[in-house]
Amino acid sequence: MGDITSQVVQLVAQIFQAIMMGTVFYHLPDATSGYFSHGGILFFALFFGALSAMAEIPALYAQCPIVLHHYKAAMYYPFIKSLAHTVVNIPIMFIIQGVFSVLLYFLVDLQRTVSQFFIFFLVVFTMTTMMKGFFRLVTAAFKEESSATSVAGIDVLVFSLYFSYTFPRLSIPDALCWITYLNPLGFGFESLMMNEFHTLNRTCFTMVPQHPGYENVSLANQVCTTVGAQPGMSTVDDNAFTYLSYDYKYRLQHYLCAFGISFLLMLLFATKFNISSTFDSAVTLFKQFKGAGSVGPVNVQRDEEKGAPLAPDEREKKHGLPDTFTWHHVQYVVPISGGSERRLLDDVSGYVAPGKLTALINLAID
Repeated sequence: MGDITSQVVQLVAQIFQAIMMGTVFYHLPDATSGYFSHGGILFFALFFGALSAMAEIPALYAQCPIVLHHYKAAMYYPFIKSLAHTVVNIPIMFIIQGVFSVLLYFLVDLQRTVSQFFIFFLVVFTMTTMMKGFFRLVTAAFKEESSATSVAGIDVLVFSLYFSYTFPRLSIPDALCWITYLNPLGFGFESLMMNEFHTLNRTCFTMVPQHPGYENVSLANQVCTTVGAQPGMSTVDDNAFTYLSYDYKYRLQHYLCAFGISFLLMLLFATKFNISSTFDSAVTLFKQFKGAGSVGPVNVQRDEEKGAPLAPDEREKKHGLPDTFTWHHVQYVVPISGGSERRLLDDVSGYVAPGKLTALINLAID
């Protein structure tokens, strides 16, 4: 937040990746041969945003000492800063993900309807914002940056394996299938898949039998090799394909919003109750002034360092001089435009007690 360079770099990276992947999957076919490729580009659209959100971790650790100093100075609570960071980041991510979605969506030639495009953009934007909140939560929960990075890396690995794309939910053992219901990326992928596939019946790419000797076989005696095909039909219902292949039925954008709100609340909680105990702040200690009368035998000084602290009166008697800084008849003149001068301090005297901070302020008003 406030770092324009990092936002520009992130925007350039998103544009570069959108163009690269859009040209690799340029104008995917509408036939059944494009089923797996469509799933792959939708997987990339979500997963790349989740990976880019990991950049929040080092940036937040760099800000933690400043936040802690502000908190100890009673300027604001740390959770207010986290909430403000989240709110300010929304329009930035809206622009970045908007550019990314436009480039990727139309290069790949996904379904060109207004509703389907904006649902695609909404899911990608919500997912990226939600994953940023998740990685901020991980940052707030750990003292060391290395620990947070390790946990985040393991989480990303689990999210990718139980995405329901590499390993569909139906092929995952029952003992591990519950992880897919705790994976926000899986719900986002299901939303994108249903958004893209629920309106079409795609032409079958391969019908069987079609080998030599079967040239005159009628369509009633053929079947498509794609999952979800019906005998005697040259098209495949996309809804049947997504249900039988991935066990997908609905678009679940509301689950993403629930995950995002949960991560935000946990982030605010962790930031409020963990910031003061998690991050150490440097405290400047000033060595006590010792005048000439404080010089004594070495063994006496060592005994004083090892022993209990002395009372102020005893310290003055022992060292001969009080630890007080004083000044007398101080004048401070500064030149101003027009060749004249202005006197900010005029014959000022005073002192600074040990452990106190004193400021000299000119109250003159022109």
